[in-house]
Amino acid sequence: QGATLLSGKNLRIVFKNDSVNMDKDIVLTRGKIMLMTQAVHGSIKDKRYRADSAVKFFLNGTKPVAGEAPVMDMYPSEGIWEMPNGIRFTRGGNPTSADTASYYEAENVLTLSGNARTEDDGSSIRADQISFFDHPDRLIADRNIELSRRGKTAICNSLSVTPAKKGRKLLLSGNVNATLEKGSDLLKKPTAKKIRNLEAQKTLAGKVHIKADQLTLSSANDNAYASGNVEVTQRNKLAKADTAFYDDAKEKIFLKKNVYLRKENGDFMHTESVVVDINKESFEAEKVRESRFKIKK
Repeated sequence: QGATLLSGKNLRIVFKNDSVNMDKDIVLTRGKIMLMTQAVHGSIKDKRYRADSAVKFFLNGTKPVAGEAPVMDMYPSEGIWEMPNGIRFTRGGNPTSADTASYYEAENVLTLSGNARTEDDGSSIRADQISFFDHPDRLIADRNIELSRRGKTAICNSLSVTPAKKGRKLLLSGNVNATLEKGSDLLKKPTAKKIRNLEAQKTLAGKVHIKADQLTLSSANDNAYASGNVEVTQRNKLAKADTAFYDDAKEKIFLKKNVYLRKENGDFMHTESVVVDINKESFEAEKVRESRFKIKK
């Protein structure tokens, strides 16, 4: 039908009234998708067909997809292919699976729903829904997202992966909660080893929790930019700001606007901006509004 091509060494097609049944080594090609199965049946009038025997498929593109599904429903007139009983495939060598999936020919988009999981450039992603696009560096995930990457984990409501000048940009948004297993996971190993300040060593050894409206990461480096109601906690230490940026190359942390810092002993500072130079173990604050520090006797 249309641009659909059927072939097979032992292909057999049987028409009866409105129905059509095909079996024996079916190879179906349409646009960028190729399907291989042992049985297809459906309705000519409704233009709906189902492959339900050892379905294997290949989706051509800049990052080809090769996988399998127990069942595939085909709607050629609408350009929609659905996999209602689960899907498993590899994309660029990365394993991916979900409870259901839909492929839309016109947009060349493959959308996974229900327990969607994929590996992508060093990141492990789980979500209620993940959509893949023809561009190899583009991906969108929605609802109940869990992202794991280089010792960091995060949960959020939305994730988009898009091309950047170097690598790719990962934008997490909606109730972002991120955790670093160790504060030192942010640092280069030589820098972490040479830190001598005992309080700083304790800080780097413990878990760090970050909350924000949005968190932007890079696949090319460990840069991290958090914005909107940023809150960083570790044990009884707290830092708040409108924005926070970790510069991987400079190994500096920049906190800006409405910055509030509180230490375990109750010392606090309310200021406009803070710069922490991890390499030099230095701390600078500008436009301090209020502060309280206990002086050890």
